[in-house]
Amino acid sequence: MSTFVLEKWHIGARCTIYSIRLDVDNDDALSEADKFFEKYGEIKDANIVYAAKLLLQFIVTDIGDVHGARLEFFNRFEREANALPYKSDQAINEILDLDSFYSGFPLRLYCYRVSEDVLVLYNGGIKTSQTAQDSDDISLKFYDAQKYTSKIREALREGTILIKNSEIVFFKEIDEEIVL
Repeated sequence: MSTFVLEKWHIGARCTIYSIRLDVDNDDALSEADKFFEKYGEIKDANIVYAAKLLLQFIVTDIGDVHGARLEFFNRFEREANALPYKSDQAINEILDLDSFYSGFPLRLYCYRVSEDVLVLYNGGIKTSQTAQDSDDISLKFYDAQKYTSKIREALREGTILIKNSEIVFFKEIDEEIVL
């Protein structure tokens, strides 16, 4: 399995959001979440651009700053990982003033909810079939998300990385990139 860097993507009042960077040797390379939002935020399909903006606003504002990574927002289970956006239900409607995600929402962004204070974003794409595995645009990203989540869970279980004050840190607390 390839290595990756866990890096802070957004520091919110309620949740620190990380993403992974596959190019471990280039600090200027885009994270997987940045690749997702850059690609789908600039695509020629206005519906996809709108969907990407809704998803970005939900992650930064509702998760990062207002509510945190509440369990109710992560009800789209994709084996080891989760996918955003959530499936709308009564519990979510009681939390949010406005449910922005509509039936048939075209995008999926894979992630791992570590805790209410820590979220890790991966990549995603356009869901074109009933299952992620059968959608050309997200099939490989679905499988990658499983591998990344397993690796992060293993590092947490072994104590290689820890959650401290809403952040992921190395056990030895050295100021280095977290490369897994």
